[in-house]
Amino acid sequence: MIFLQILFLKIKNTLRHRHNLILLTALPAIAAAGAWALLTFYLEGGADIPVGVLDYDGTEFSGLAVARFSENATIGVREFVTVGFEPGGDPLAAVKDDAAYIEATRLVRVGALEAAIVIMPGFSNAIYGGAPEGVFHVVSPPSGIGRGLAAELFAAQVSRLFFNCDSANRVVKDAEAAAKSAQAPPLTEREKKDLFEEAFRYCDSYWEPEPLMSIEYTRYEAAQTPGGAPVLAALAGGAGGWQGMREMLNDLIARGVYAVFIAYAVFCVINATGVMIAERADGVLTRIRACGLGAFNWVAASAAAPFILYGIPCAILLSVLTNDRDSAVFAFWALLCASAAGALAAFSIKKPGVYKAFTLAGVLISVGASIYIL
Repeated sequence: MIFLQILFLKIKNTLRHRHNLILLTALPAIAAAGAWALLTFYLEGGADIPVGVLDYDGTEFSGLAVARFSENATIGVREFVTVGFEPGGDPLAAVKDDAAYIEATRLVRVGALEAAIVIMPGFSNAIYGGAPEGVFHVVSPPSGIGRGLAAELFAAQVSRLFFNCDSANRVVKDAEAAAKSAQAPPLTEREKKDLFEEAFRYCDSYWEPEPLMSIEYTRYEAAQTPGGAPVLAALAGGAGGWQGMREMLNDLIARGVYAVFIAYAVFCVINATGVMIAERADGVLTRIRACGLGAFNWVAASAAAPFILYGIPCAILLSVLTNDRDSAVFAFWALLCASAAGALAAFSIKKPGVYKAFTLAGVLISVGASIYIL
């Protein structure tokens, strides 16, 4: 009964202070909203990398490359309206004078775009002719993280078109050679065009649903053979490629969000139990002992009140956000241990400065344990 009375007074006194109410309601709500935004816009794939596209070729081939490039879920494409150029002269110099190019460069410079893909005039002719070098270039800041990704993704579409065209051209040449060796009439331009398109479609069909070439990232570590010689042992890989990297990054961010919640709750719990130091200075412990009640009820109530106010709500909130029972159970027991440790430390420590150092150590330990264990 004495324990319940002390516990009631502890909770009542905690809720009476305005800063405790802010710690209890406002900050967790803000943190939950931030976590929800992170889960919605990044972990679920909504945070696309902004990339601009400037098509100065304006042909069916360049439009096909842009359309396929835009289908990638990793990036968000913004197409710019460009002007046509007359053949001859320096195409790059003409492109750089275009208003669309100037605007795209400005947006890259201010960070609104991570990069810009510039498709040069003559893109289609170069692909048809078997010389795909220099058909596009990427505008990005020196430290842009999206430069390599945007260049590789668009280069994949250029390679797809080039390989299809090269294969179709070989088919047409072989058909012409076969007709010549058989002393048959030469192929007409219409027949060459139909044969090229048929071969192109056939080759292009091999890129769906998976491309002919892809990059798979696999982690390797040094392992020891029975004789002691080091060998490379491949660890089990996931989806590979950018998707695998994205999943790994998502896992790290999810762990980080969880660790921040745990650390925040541990701080609130330990900080609340630190009130015992001020209460002892005010003679609360002396009066309790004078009444012959002992210090156990005071210490137990001082540990239980912060856990009820901060620990249990945090465990419930994490259970809702993560939809993971194990994570909620871990949070429950971790915060219960933090409450008990904080109360015992506040009972033993007499200097507030030392207890603040204990609070900081508890928060840091909780962050490391959350990331490592989960």
